[in-house]
Amino acid sequence: MAVSALELRPRNAVALMDAALRLCTRNAGVWALTLPGGAAVVAAMLYLAESVRMGWPLVVPSVLLTLAWFLRGLGQGATCHYVQELLLGTQGEPSAWASLKAALGRMPALFIAVAYLLGLNTLVVMVTGGFGYLLLQSHGVGYAAVMQGRGSPLKLYGTCSRLLGPARGTALWVRGLMSVQVLAFFNLHIAFNFLLFLGRKLVGVDLTFAERFASLDNGQWLIFLAVTTFALFEPVRAATATLLLVDGRVRQEGLDLLASVQQLPSRDLGRPLPPPGATRGAAMLAVVLGLGLLTAAPAHAQDTEDAKPLAPAEALRRLGEVAEACEASTDEDAAGLYAPLESLGPGEAVKLDRFVRRVERQAFDEEDCDKARATLTQGLTTMGATVDAQARADARAATARAKDILARPEFAEAAPKAEKDAPEPTAPP
Repeated sequence: MAVSALELRPRNAVALMDAALRLCTRNAGVWALTLPGGAAVVAAMLYLAESVRMGWPLVVPSVLLTLAWFLRGLGQGATCHYVQELLLGTQGEPSAWASLKAALGRMPALFIAVAYLLGLNTLVVMVTGGFGYLLLQSHGVGYAAVMQGRGSPLKLYGTCSRLLGPARGTALWVRGLMSVQVLAFFNLHIAFNFLLFLGRKLVGVDLTFAERFASLDNGQWLIFLAVTTFALFEPVRAATATLLLVDGRVRQEGLDLLASVQQLPSRDLGRPLPPPGATRGAAMLAVVLGLGLLTAAPAHAQDTEDAKPLAPAEALRRLGEVAEACEASTDEDAAGLYAPLESLGPGEAVKLDRFVRRVERQAFDEEDCDKARATLTQGLTTMGATVDAQARADARAATARAKDILARPEFAEAAPKAEKDAPEPTAPP
Protein backbone atom coordinates (compact mmCIF):
# COMPACT_ATOMS: atom_id res chain seq x y z
CA MET A 1 0.00 0.00 0.00
CA ALA A 2 1.06 3.61 -0.44
CA VAL A 3 3.23 5.18 2.23
CA SER A 4 1.88 7.75 4.64
CA ALA A 5 2.07 11.36 3.55
CA LEU A 6 4.33 12.02 6.51
CA GLU A 7 6.96 9.80 4.85
CA LEU A 8 7.26 12.31 1.98
CA ARG A 9 10.23 14.27 3.21
CA PRO A 10 13.79 14.74 2.01
CA ARG A 11 16.11 11.92 3.09
CA ASN A 12 19.86 11.41 3.09
CA ALA A 13 21.69 8.63 1.29
CA VAL A 14 21.85 6.28 4.29
CA ALA A 15 18.10 6.58 4.91
CA LEU A 16 17.32 5.93 1.23
CA MET A 17 19.61 2.90 1.14
CA ASP A 18 18.08 1.55 4.34
CA ALA A 19 14.56 2.05 2.95
CA ALA A 20 15.50 0.24 -0.27
CA LEU A 21 16.96 -2.72 1.60
CA ARG A 22 13.94 -3.02 3.89
CA LEU A 23 11.58 -2.81 0.90
CA CYS A 24 13.45 -5.58 -0.93
CA THR A 25 13.50 -7.88 2.09
CA ARG A 26 9.78 -7.48 2.76
CA ASN A 27 8.35 -7.69 -0.76
CA ALA A 28 8.58 -10.62 -3.17
CA GLY A 29 7.39 -8.69 -6.22
CA VAL A 30 10.73 -6.94 -6.77
CA TRP A 31 12.53 -10.30 -6.74
CA ALA A 32 10.04 -11.88 -9.13
CA LEU A 33 10.64 -9.09 -11.66
CA THR A 34 14.43 -8.88 -11.39
CA LEU A 35 15.54 -12.51 -10.91
CA PRO A 36 14.84 -13.68 -14.51
CA GLY A 37 17.00 -10.97 -16.01
CA GLY A 38 19.67 -11.41 -13.36
CA ALA A 39 19.80 -15.19 -13.83
CA ALA A 40 20.02 -14.73 -17.61
CA VAL A 41 22.96 -12.35 -17.21
CA VAL A 42 24.73 -14.80 -14.86
CA ALA A 43 24.26 -17.75 -17.22
CA ALA A 44 25.29 -15.78 -20.32
CA MET A 45 28.36 -14.36 -18.59
CA LEU A 46 29.51 -17.79 -17.42
CA TYR A 47 28.97 -19.18 -20.91
CA LEU A 48 31.04 -16.37 -22.41
CA ALA A 49 33.83 -16.87 -19.86
CA GLU A 50 33.91 -20.61 -20.55
CA SER A 51 33.99 -19.98 -24.29
CA VAL A 52 36.96 -17.67 -23.87
CA ARG A 53 38.76 -20.26 -21.70
CA MET A 54 38.11 -23.12 -24.10
CA GLY A 55 38.78 -21.12 -27.27
CA TRP A 56 35.28 -21.55 -28.69
CA PRO A 57 33.67 -19.04 -31.11
CA LEU A 58 32.38 -15.97 -29.23
CA VAL A 59 29.57 -14.94 -31.57
CA VAL A 60 26.81 -16.96 -29.92
CA PRO A 61 27.87 -16.21 -26.30
CA SER A 62 28.11 -12.49 -27.11
CA VAL A 63 24.65 -12.45 -28.68
CA LEU A 64 23.21 -14.33 -25.71
CA LEU A 65 24.83 -11.89 -23.27
CA THR A 66 23.41 -8.95 -25.23
CA LEU A 67 19.91 -10.44 -25.18
CA ALA A 68 20.25 -11.18 -21.47
CA TRP A 69 21.30 -7.59 -20.84
CA PHE A 70 18.25 -6.27 -22.69
CA LEU A 71 16.06 -8.67 -20.68
CA ARG A 72 17.68 -7.31 -17.54
CA GLY A 73 16.78 -3.74 -18.62
CA LEU A 74 13.16 -4.78 -19.19
CA GLY A 75 13.06 -6.29 -15.69
CA GLN A 76 14.58 -3.14 -14.20
CA GLY A 77 11.90 -1.00 -15.81
CA ALA A 78 9.12 -3.28 -14.55
CA THR A 79 10.60 -3.27 -11.04
CA CYS A 80 10.86 0.52 -10.98
CA HIS A 81 7.20 0.75 -11.98
CA TYR A 82 6.27 -1.79 -9.30
CA VAL A 83 8.15 0.08 -6.56
CA GLN A 84 6.61 3.39 -7.57
CA GLU A 85 3.11 1.93 -7.43
CA LEU A 86 3.96 0.29 -4.11
CA LEU A 87 5.04 3.63 -2.63
CA LEU A 88 2.71 6.17 -4.21
CA GLY A 89 -0.07 4.16 -5.80
CA THR A 90 -3.66 4.54 -4.66
CA GLN A 91 -5.10 1.33 -6.12
CA GLY A 92 -4.03 -0.96 -3.29
CA GLU A 93 -1.35 -3.63 -3.55
CA PRO A 94 0.33 -3.48 -7.00
CA SER A 95 0.64 -6.50 -9.25
CA ALA A 96 3.87 -7.77 -10.77
CA TRP A 97 2.00 -8.69 -13.95
CA ALA A 98 0.64 -5.16 -14.30
CA SER A 99 4.14 -3.74 -13.90
CA LEU A 100 5.49 -6.17 -16.48
CA LYS A 101 2.76 -5.10 -18.91
CA ALA A 102 3.66 -1.47 -18.29
CA ALA A 103 7.32 -2.26 -19.03
CA LEU A 104 6.36 -4.09 -22.23
CA GLY A 105 4.36 -1.03 -23.26
CA ARG A 106 7.54 1.05 -22.96
CA MET A 107 9.84 -1.64 -24.34
CA PRO A 108 11.29 0.47 -27.22
CA ALA A 109 12.21 3.31 -24.84
CA LEU A 110 13.67 0.82 -22.35
CA PHE A 111 15.81 -0.84 -25.03
CA ILE A 112 17.09 2.58 -26.13
CA ALA A 113 17.89 3.33 -22.48
CA VAL A 114 19.76 0.00 -22.17
CA ALA A 115 21.98 0.84 -25.15
CA TYR A 116 22.40 4.45 -24.01
CA LEU A 117 23.44 3.53 -20.46
CA LEU A 118 25.72 0.72 -21.60
CA GLY A 119 27.51 2.99 -24.04
CA LEU A 120 27.75 5.87 -21.56
CA ASN A 121 29.14 3.71 -18.75
CA THR A 122 31.65 2.05 -21.07
CA LEU A 123 32.83 5.42 -22.38
CA VAL A 124 33.13 6.90 -18.88
CA VAL A 125 35.10 3.91 -17.58
CA MET A 126 37.44 3.86 -20.57
CA VAL A 127 38.10 7.61 -20.63
CA THR A 128 38.40 8.28 -16.90
CA GLY A 129 39.67 4.92 -15.74
CA GLY A 130 36.51 4.31 -13.69
CA PHE A 131 36.85 7.52 -11.66
CA GLY A 132 34.14 9.34 -13.62
CA TYR A 133 31.71 6.51 -12.90
CA LEU A 134 31.57 7.72 -9.30
CA LEU A 135 31.04 11.36 -10.27
CA LEU A 136 28.42 10.95 -13.00
CA GLN A 137 25.52 9.71 -10.93
CA SER A 138 22.31 10.98 -12.53
CA HIS A 139 21.98 8.20 -15.11
CA GLY A 140 21.64 5.69 -12.26
CA VAL A 141 17.89 6.43 -12.24
CA GLY A 142 17.58 5.98 -16.02
CA TYR A 143 15.12 3.06 -16.01
CA ALA A 144 12.88 4.73 -13.43
CA ALA A 145 12.87 7.96 -15.48
CA VAL A 146 11.96 6.07 -18.65
CA MET A 147 9.05 4.35 -16.89
CA GLN A 148 7.70 7.77 -15.88
CA GLY A 149 7.66 8.83 -19.53
CA ARG A 150 9.63 12.02 -18.93
CA GLY A 151 11.72 13.34 -21.80
CA SER A 152 13.37 11.52 -24.69
CA PRO A 153 15.42 8.34 -24.14
CA LEU A 154 18.11 9.83 -26.38
CA LYS A 155 18.57 12.67 -23.85
CA LEU A 156 18.38 10.41 -20.84
CA TYR A 157 21.16 11.96 -18.77
CA GLY A 158 19.67 15.47 -18.97
CA THR A 159 16.22 14.13 -18.14
CA CYS A 160 17.54 12.26 -15.10
CA SER A 161 19.42 15.34 -13.88
CA ARG A 162 16.28 17.46 -14.18
CA LEU A 163 14.13 14.93 -12.36
CA LEU A 164 16.63 14.50 -9.53
CA GLY A 165 17.17 18.22 -9.01
CA PRO A 166 18.68 18.83 -5.57
CA ALA A 167 18.81 15.06 -4.96
CA ARG A 168 21.79 14.66 -7.31
CA GLY A 169 24.17 14.87 -4.35
CA THR A 170 22.18 12.16 -2.59
CA ALA A 171 22.45 9.98 -5.71
CA LEU A 172 26.22 10.38 -5.62
CA TRP A 173 26.40 9.14 -2.03
CA VAL A 174 23.98 6.29 -2.79
CA ARG A 175 26.30 5.13 -5.56
CA GLY A 176 29.14 5.18 -3.06
CA LEU A 177 27.08 3.13 -0.62
CA MET A 178 26.49 0.52 -3.32
CA SER A 179 30.11 -0.52 -2.75
CA VAL A 180 28.65 -2.73 -0.03
CA GLN A 181 28.50 -5.29 -2.84
CA VAL A 182 32.14 -6.04 -2.07
CA LEU A 183 31.05 -7.33 1.34
CA ALA A 184 28.34 -9.40 -0.29
CA PHE A 185 30.95 -10.83 -2.67
CA PHE A 186 33.09 -12.16 0.16
CA ASN A 187 30.06 -13.26 2.19
CA LEU A 188 28.91 -15.41 -0.71
CA HIS A 189 32.34 -17.00 -0.92
CA ILE A 190 32.43 -17.70 2.82
CA ALA A 191 28.86 -19.04 2.90
CA PHE A 192 29.42 -21.43 -0.01
CA ASN A 193 32.63 -22.79 1.46
CA PHE A 194 30.93 -23.19 4.84
CA LEU A 195 28.18 -25.26 3.20
CA LEU A 196 30.83 -27.43 1.56
CA PHE A 197 32.51 -27.88 4.94
CA LEU A 198 29.23 -28.96 6.56
CA GLY A 199 28.55 -31.38 3.73
CA ARG A 200 31.97 -32.97 4.06
CA LYS A 201 31.90 -33.22 7.87
CA LEU A 202 28.25 -34.06 8.54
CA VAL A 203 27.26 -36.04 5.47
CA GLY A 204 30.66 -37.45 4.54
CA VAL A 205 30.42 -36.60 0.84
CA ASP A 206 33.65 -36.16 -1.07
CA LEU A 207 33.48 -32.54 -2.27
CA THR A 208 37.12 -32.07 -3.15
CA PHE A 209 36.38 -30.92 -6.71
CA ALA A 210 33.76 -28.43 -5.51
CA GLU A 211 36.13 -27.09 -2.87
CA ARG A 212 38.86 -26.70 -5.47
CA PHE A 213 36.47 -24.88 -7.82
CA ALA A 214 35.20 -22.55 -5.03
CA SER A 215 38.62 -21.04 -4.48
CA LEU A 216 39.67 -17.44 -4.91
CA ASP A 217 42.52 -18.44 -7.22
CA ASN A 218 39.98 -19.77 -9.75
CA GLY A 219 38.97 -17.16 -12.32
CA GLN A 220 35.69 -18.91 -13.15
CA TRP A 221 34.70 -18.81 -9.48
CA LEU A 222 35.51 -15.11 -9.21
CA ILE A 223 33.37 -14.37 -12.28
CA PHE A 224 30.54 -16.44 -10.80
CA LEU A 225 30.71 -14.54 -7.49
CA ALA A 226 30.85 -11.16 -9.26
CA VAL A 227 27.86 -11.70 -11.55
CA THR A 228 25.85 -13.39 -8.78
CA THR A 229 26.45 -10.44 -6.45
CA PHE A 230 25.45 -8.11 -9.27
CA ALA A 231 22.22 -10.07 -9.81
CA LEU A 232 21.36 -10.13 -6.11
CA PHE A 233 21.56 -6.32 -5.94
CA GLU A 234 19.25 -5.78 -8.91
CA PRO A 235 16.16 -5.20 -6.70
CA VAL A 236 18.13 -2.72 -4.59
CA ARG A 237 19.15 -0.75 -7.70
CA ALA A 238 15.56 -0.47 -8.89
CA ALA A 239 14.30 0.50 -5.42
CA THR A 240 16.98 3.15 -4.86
CA ALA A 241 16.38 4.63 -8.33
CA THR A 242 12.67 5.04 -7.63
CA LEU A 243 13.26 6.39 -4.13
CA LEU A 244 15.76 8.92 -5.51
CA LEU A 245 13.21 10.21 -8.03
CA VAL A 246 10.61 10.50 -5.26
CA ASP A 247 13.15 12.34 -3.11
CA GLY A 248 13.98 14.69 -5.99
CA ARG A 249 10.31 15.46 -6.52
CA VAL A 250 9.82 16.08 -2.80
CA ARG A 251 12.74 18.53 -2.75
CA GLN A 252 11.63 20.39 -5.89
CA GLU A 253 7.88 20.59 -5.31
CA GLY A 254 7.78 20.78 -1.53
CA LEU A 255 5.58 17.71 -1.19
CA ASP A 256 6.79 17.28 2.39
CA LEU A 257 5.18 20.63 3.32
CA LEU A 258 1.99 19.71 1.47
CA ALA A 259 1.90 16.36 3.24
CA SER A 260 2.30 18.05 6.62
CA VAL A 261 -0.60 20.38 5.83
CA GLN A 262 -2.76 17.46 4.76
CA GLN A 263 -2.03 15.71 8.06
CA LEU A 264 -3.44 18.59 10.13
CA PRO A 265 -6.51 17.44 12.09
CA SER A 266 -9.84 18.45 10.63
CA ARG A 267 -13.13 18.93 12.38
CA ASP A 268 -15.10 15.72 12.15
CA LEU A 269 -18.81 16.46 12.47
CA GLY A 270 -19.84 12.87 11.92
CA ARG A 271 -17.83 11.22 14.67
CA PRO A 272 -19.75 8.91 17.06
CA LEU A 273 -20.76 9.96 20.54
CA PRO A 274 -18.46 8.97 23.42
CA PRO A 275 -19.46 5.97 25.54
CA PRO A 276 -21.56 6.51 28.68
CA GLY A 277 -18.58 5.88 30.97
CA ALA A 278 -16.58 8.63 29.31
CA THR A 279 -19.60 10.96 29.58
CA ARG A 280 -19.90 10.35 33.33
CA GLY A 281 -16.15 10.93 33.77
CA ALA A 282 -16.40 14.19 31.87
CA ALA A 283 -19.35 15.27 34.02
CA MET A 284 -17.45 14.59 37.26
CA LEU A 285 -14.46 16.52 35.92
CA ALA A 286 -16.74 19.43 35.05
CA VAL A 287 -18.15 19.46 38.62
CA VAL A 288 -14.65 19.52 40.13
CA LEU A 289 -13.57 22.33 37.82
CA GLY A 290 -16.77 24.25 38.61
CA LEU A 291 -16.06 24.07 42.35
CA GLY A 292 -12.53 25.29 41.72
CA LEU A 293 -13.80 28.20 39.67
CA LEU A 294 -16.30 29.18 42.36
CA THR A 295 -13.53 29.14 44.94
CA ALA A 296 -11.27 31.29 42.81
CA ALA A 297 -14.02 33.70 41.66
CA PRO A 298 -13.26 36.57 44.13
CA ALA A 299 -9.54 36.54 43.33
CA HIS A 300 -10.28 36.43 39.60
CA ALA A 301 -12.67 39.36 39.91
CA GLN A 302 -10.03 41.35 41.80
CA ASP A 303 -7.43 40.54 39.11
CA THR A 304 -9.85 41.59 36.39
CA GLU A 305 -10.54 44.87 38.16
CA ASP A 306 -6.80 45.50 38.57
CA ALA A 307 -6.17 44.64 34.92
CA LYS A 308 -8.68 47.19 33.59
CA PRO A 309 -7.15 49.03 30.61
CA LEU A 310 -5.69 52.44 31.37
CA ALA A 311 -7.36 55.61 30.20
CA PRO A 312 -5.36 57.69 27.68
CA ALA A 313 -4.76 60.43 30.27
CA GLU A 314 -3.42 57.94 32.86
CA ALA A 315 -1.27 56.24 30.24
CA LEU A 316 0.12 59.61 29.17
CA ARG A 317 1.03 60.44 32.78
CA ARG A 318 2.76 57.10 33.44
CA LEU A 319 4.70 57.25 30.19
CA GLY A 320 5.85 60.72 31.15
CA GLU A 321 7.19 59.35 34.41
CA VAL A 322 9.13 56.67 32.55
CA ALA A 323 10.52 59.21 30.10
CA GLU A 324 11.57 61.50 32.94
CA ALA A 325 13.21 58.69 34.88
CA CYS A 326 15.14 57.42 31.85
CA GLU A 327 15.66 60.83 30.26
CA ALA A 328 14.01 59.55 27.12
CA SER A 329 12.84 62.92 25.72
CA THR A 330 12.54 66.60 26.50
CA ASP A 331 9.26 68.36 27.18
CA GLU A 332 9.11 69.69 23.61
CA ASP A 333 9.66 66.22 22.14
CA ALA A 334 7.16 64.64 24.55
CA ALA A 335 4.44 67.03 23.44
CA GLY A 336 4.82 65.85 19.86
CA LEU A 337 5.30 62.16 20.68
CA TYR A 338 2.47 61.77 23.17
CA ALA A 339 -0.11 63.69 21.16
CA PRO A 340 -1.32 60.62 19.19
CA LEU A 341 -2.23 58.81 22.43
CA GLU A 342 -5.22 61.08 22.98
CA SER A 343 -6.62 60.17 19.54
CA LEU A 344 -6.53 56.40 19.98
CA GLY A 345 -9.88 54.67 19.72
CA PRO A 346 -11.36 52.43 22.42
CA GLY A 347 -10.27 49.33 20.50
CA GLU A 348 -6.61 50.23 21.08
CA ALA A 349 -6.95 50.67 24.86
CA VAL A 350 -5.79 47.14 25.67
CA LYS A 351 -2.74 47.47 23.42
CA LEU A 352 -1.89 50.83 25.00
CA ASP A 353 -2.18 49.29 28.48
CA ARG A 354 0.18 46.44 27.59
CA PHE A 355 2.63 48.91 26.06
CA VAL A 356 2.70 51.08 29.19
CA ARG A 357 3.20 48.11 31.51
CA ARG A 358 6.01 46.70 29.36
CA VAL A 359 7.86 50.03 29.32
CA GLU A 360 7.45 50.39 33.09
CA ARG A 361 8.72 46.84 33.67
CA GLN A 362 11.81 47.48 31.56
CA ALA A 363 12.52 50.84 33.21
CA PHE A 364 11.74 50.11 36.87
CA ASP A 365 11.79 46.33 37.40
CA GLU A 366 14.63 45.40 35.05
CA GLU A 367 16.37 48.82 35.42
CA ASP A 368 17.29 48.81 31.74
CA CYS A 369 16.68 52.37 30.58
CA ASP A 370 18.32 51.82 27.20
CA LYS A 371 15.86 49.08 26.37
CA ALA A 372 12.97 51.13 27.78
CA ARG A 373 13.91 54.17 25.68
CA ALA A 374 14.10 52.05 22.52
CA THR A 375 10.74 50.42 23.26
CA LEU A 376 9.15 53.78 24.07
CA THR A 377 10.35 55.46 20.88
CA GLN A 378 9.35 52.52 18.68
CA GLY A 379 5.95 52.15 20.35
CA LEU A 380 5.07 55.83 20.09
CA THR A 381 6.03 55.84 16.41
CA THR A 382 3.86 52.80 15.78
CA MET A 383 0.92 54.34 17.61
CA GLY A 384 1.31 57.49 15.55
CA ALA A 385 1.08 55.43 12.39
CA THR A 386 -1.95 53.64 13.86
CA VAL A 387 -3.70 56.95 14.49
CA ASP A 388 -3.00 58.09 10.93
CA ALA A 389 -4.31 54.81 9.53
CA GLN A 390 -7.37 55.06 11.76
CA ALA A 391 -8.02 58.62 10.53
CA ARG A 392 -7.77 57.50 6.92
CA ALA A 393 -10.08 54.57 7.61
CA ASP A 394 -12.58 56.91 9.30
CA ALA A 395 -12.38 59.27 6.32
CA ARG A 396 -13.01 56.41 3.91
CA ALA A 397 -15.88 55.17 6.04
CA ALA A 398 -17.39 58.69 6.13
CA THR A 399 -17.05 59.00 2.35
CA ALA A 400 -18.69 55.63 1.82
CA ARG A 401 -21.46 56.60 4.26
CA ALA A 402 -22.07 59.82 2.39
CA LYS A 403 -22.20 58.01 -0.93
CA ASP A 404 -24.72 55.54 0.49
CA ILE A 405 -26.90 58.37 1.76
CA LEU A 406 -26.78 60.27 -1.53
CA ALA A 407 -27.62 57.08 -3.40
CA ARG A 408 -31.02 56.87 -1.72
CA PRO A 409 -34.09 57.43 -3.96
CA GLU A 410 -35.12 60.63 -2.20
CA PHE A 411 -31.84 62.27 -3.20
CA ALA A 412 -32.10 61.21 -6.82
CA GLU A 413 -32.35 64.05 -9.31
CA ALA A 414 -35.81 64.41 -10.72
CA ALA A 415 -36.15 63.73 -14.40
CA PRO A 416 -36.96 66.82 -16.51
CA LYS A 417 -40.57 67.13 -17.53
CA ALA A 418 -41.24 66.40 -21.16
CA GLU A 419 -42.44 69.46 -23.14
CA LYS A 420 -45.80 69.21 -24.80
CA ASP A 421 -45.59 68.57 -28.47
CA ALA A 422 -46.31 71.75 -30.49
CA PRO A 423 -49.20 71.47 -33.00
CA GLU A 424 -48.08 70.84 -36.51
CA PRO A 425 -48.66 73.80 -38.85
CA THR A 426 -51.42 73.27 -41.35
CA ALA A 427 -50.70 73.67 -44.96
CA PRO A 428 -52.29 76.70 -46.69
CA PRO A 429 -55.26 75.90 -48.85
